Amino acid sequence: MGRELNIEELELIDAFLLKKLNKEQQLIFDQKMQDPIFKEEVTFKQNTLKAFEAKEDISLKNQLREFEKNIKDIPPNREMLHTKNRIKYILAIIIFTILTLLSYLIYSHYINPSQTQKDYFAEYYTPYDNVVQPSVRNHTPTDKIEEAFLFYDQAKYLEAEFIFEKFLEGDTVNAQTLFYTAMCELSQGKINEAEVHLQNSLTFSSFKPHSLWYLALIEIKNKNNQSGIDLLEELLKNENPPFKKKAIQLLEELKKKN
Repeated sequence: MGRELNIEELELIDAFLLKKLNKEQQLIFDQKMQDPIFKEEVTFKQNTLKAFEAKEDISLKNQLREFEKNIKDIPPNREMLHTKNRIKYILAIIIFTILTLLSYLIYSHYINPSQTQKDYFAEYYTPYDNVVQPSVRNHTPTDKIEEAFLFYDQAKYLEAEFIFEKFLEGDTVNAQTLFYTAMCELSQGKINEAEVHLQNSLTFSSFKPHSLWYLALIEIKNKNNQSGIDLLEELLKNENPPFKKKAIQLLEELKKKN
């Protein structure tokens, strides 16, 4: 029996159908498409949307026209038959109305989504730059941590995460490995795992403000806007915090929405 897609993978597919993938999400999506189960779900949803777009309930419209024609042809003295056809006609209108509404809801959600359904995470999220060991062109890494950051700079987040996680064991845990492991996970849509590592990195002062920013984005993504606001306000209490301009802008938007 095949595995079930997790919530992050389903949200990634929705973002693809909504044409709202950012560059990092597109890279993750392309990688996920190598998974037959993920690809099958994408194909299924695409075909469903195409069917709703193309069909446009033609058969129902033709049936309504036929009902109208039958009613016009009914003799005046056949009241019972006339009544039955009237009932059929009314039922057909009800069915047609329901399917039209359903088609509209699917169209508005997947094909032409409302701008009011704003995805703050997609708008504000970008992986934090490698400020620990910036890669040098044509340089071969001399140790594993340098190799991990090289993969990170190349947006090969799965490979980088695999190496970073080796440094999360025992006495090798530090702020940079926790934080950049979380960055790799966020960039792959592993929201829950990233949240745990970001929470742990709060115990280190060096990346605490950075972690607050990404934790705020996660809370907002999870529709916990007030928690997101609290984290942003905590971030802005720092002197010259990272993401200051973005944090102020996002905070203003959330407070207006609330």
